[in-house]
Amino acid sequence: SYVAQIGSTGSGDDQFSNIGTVTSDDTYLYITDCDNDRVVKRLKSDLSFVAKIGSLGSGNDQFDYPLGITCDNDYIYVADYIGNRVVKIDKALQGAGGGGTWEAYATYGPSETAFEYPYGVDCDGDYLYISERSDAGYNIRKFLKTDFSTVLGTVNNSSFLFQGITHDDTYVYT
Repeated sequence: SYVAQIGSTGSGDDQFSNIGTVTSDDTYLYITDCDNDRVVKRLKSDLSFVAKIGSLGSGNDQFDYPLGITCDNDYIYVADYIGNRVVKIDKALQGAGGGGTWEAYATYGPSETAFEYPYGVDCDGDYLYISERSDAGYNIRKFLKTDFSTVLGTVNNSSFLFQGITHDDTYVYT
């Protein structure tokens, strides 16, 4: 049943412009705010604002249309759609300039470890699963989190747009 809601249209702490995806851990919600080029962190218990990180660009603390998001015990992984990359951020997420560890996984290009318009991202203990729209078609790829240069598998279906992504012990769903 309905419990609560947050937000209105805009760019303030309690505002969003085109929410992409939401993920959570035991304590927090992490929300991609696509048009504001940021990730917002809120408490699950009362939905109160905690922090935000991001502005338009390709550097640290910047995104260009962050769309998909997931987290594990230590990091947040963001599919930066127009930025053509997947970004790994320390979950401390203290706000602009204070995001802690920041690492961009690959950028746009034709190699098997580069991205073209990543939509969704999901993870488990060892792997990242990424859905993307590339010039060659739509893909789902699986990577080791510890060695992102290793592609463990790719599913390509050039006529089906893979957007959100999740998995269980047996399958990947999109």
